[in-house]
Amino acid sequence: MSRIFLYLSLKYIKIFSVIFAGLILFYIGFDYLSATKWLPESANIRMLYLYYNAQFASDILLPLALVFAMIATKLLLIRSNELVAFYSIGYTKWNVLRPFVYVSIIITVVYIFAHATNYAYAKEYVSSISSKGSLSRTTKELFFKYKDYYVYFDTLHPLAKKGDNLRIFHEKNRDVVEIIRAKEAFYRDDKWYIPHAKKFLKSSEIDFEEKIVERFEDKSIEILEGFKPEILDHIHQGKVTYSIVDAFEAITLLDEQKSNADKVYTALYTMIIYPLFAPAFILIIFFFVPISSRSLNVSLFSFLALLATLVSWGVMFLLRRMTQGGIFSPEVGIILPVLLIFTAAIIVWFKKARK
Repeated sequence: MSRIFLYLSLKYIKIFSVIFAGLILFYIGFDYLSATKWLPESANIRMLYLYYNAQFASDILLPLALVFAMIATKLLLIRSNELVAFYSIGYTKWNVLRPFVYVSIIITVVYIFAHATNYAYAKEYVSSISSKGSLSRTTKELFFKYKDYYVYFDTLHPLAKKGDNLRIFHEKNRDVVEIIRAKEAFYRDDKWYIPHAKKFLKSSEIDFEEKIVERFEDKSIEILEGFKPEILDHIHQGKVTYSIVDAFEAITLLDEQKSNADKVYTALYTMIIYPLFAPAFILIIFFFVPISSRSLNVSLFSFLALLATLVSWGVMFLLRRMTQGGIFSPEVGIILPVLLIFTAAIIVWFKKARK
């Protein structure tokens, strides 16, 4: 690792940290001022609101902060004449660009992997606190099909991983052969556990001298393997918020049921593909930043660069929201814009990198 790489990487990380923290504080501070009127008086609830809102803000603002930090770092190098000094002693444009690209990619990869955790649900936690004053969330009258089962929950508690008053109908050859009724069920060890249930079994052969339906009680039933409460809730309500792990599982389940999974694909592409536009945009902006303040008005350029970043980010964000609303397909609304930015970055690289 060369000294210039380490030097520029540390400088870029410091500036990124300041800008990123500043953007988050501005967002949650402005939001808290408008939310303080209806938030509960509980200090714990308000702290949780700020905590999850900071996570939600970081989810939105991180790509923007990466580009802003690169612009600020390079302008700082220009004003101190360090950039000219680097080039005059033999360093190439790639030597100077590499720390920005590598660091931004590493941060973006960490950011993507964070969406495999509950970090991805920060927006829902904020909405739950703002609407109900707590982290509790319930879904009423949930009905869905899973393999050969039709399942009904009167009430689902996704955060508590619990369901109340459920009915399960087992279908075989277009005939209901079994009905399970229970007051409650719990999700644990990747399965739904029913501690106490009533079963109704229908005989496969009708004999008027015997009972057609047999009723008995059963304990410790395990069923619906892999159907997480979060997935049930999100599929039922058509939400576009998933973690990466839950998104893959939801796609698998929906494909098995031959159901439309566009909203889940939108969530998945938003978490994995969408953040990658930041490193590509950094490469584009880098080559248009002047080497010295003598060759261009640095203040004017910094304004235009920040404006171009905000407009591009705004367009990407708008396309993302329109895709979540079903206006565009996930491939057109998310993947295509990122591919266009990557294409532009490659063109700029081949045209300007060797000059």
